[in-house]
Order: sequence, then C-alpha cells, then structure tokens
Amino acid sequence: MNDVGIVGAGLSGLACARALSLRGLEVAVFDAAARAQLRGWLGDAVDGWRTLRIDHVPDALPALPSLDPPERPVRLGDLYVTGDWRRNGSIDGALVSGRHAAEPLLADLGA
Repeated sequence: MNDVGIVGAGLSGLACARALSLRGLEVAVFDAAARAQLRGWLGDAVDGWRTLRIDHVPDALPALPSLDPPERPVRLGDLYVTGDWRRNGSIDGALVSGRHAAEPLLADLGA
C-alpha cells in the first residue's frame, strides 16, 4: 500500500513525489489525464509505461519573482496543493512548488 497518492504527473507533482520518496515514503502518482492524452497520440501502448526516473536540474532558469507568497498554506484539509502557478510559470516554479508541498506533508506524517 502507498503512503501518499499524488494526483497529476506534472513537474510539480513529480517534484513532490521525488521529495517524498527520498524520505522513504511509498508514493503513487495518478496521471490519468496525461496518459489519456498520450494514448490519443501514441495508442494503447502507453498504459504499460512506467516512470523510469525523475531528474533534478539545478539552475534550469534564473530566479524569478514568486507569484504566491511562501507563507500561503499548501494544505487544504487532507489535500496538499502544488503547481507552477503557485510560484511562477516556469519549470523551476513547478519544482519549487512540489518541494514546498512535500515539506508540510512530511511533517504531518512524521517522516
């Protein structure tokens, strides 16, 4: 059984999954919308695909101003909100947002 489920396999979701898995949690990433789109382009073979790895790319973009102050809560009840729109519209924003959501989740789980 997985410790955490993440809905969405965008960069911020995958960054959150990576941060959690590095702390030893079992993470399931639910990416039905992404697979549905890929299935339309490439056929049913995508249903057998699995994530091979997640890479961290430091300094992919210069520092950009945040759209959302870091003190804004990412926890909404039992959900943790992430996405580049919470930081800035960039790859870096997505990665930072994913890590930002993982930190309180790890604290809540005592991990």
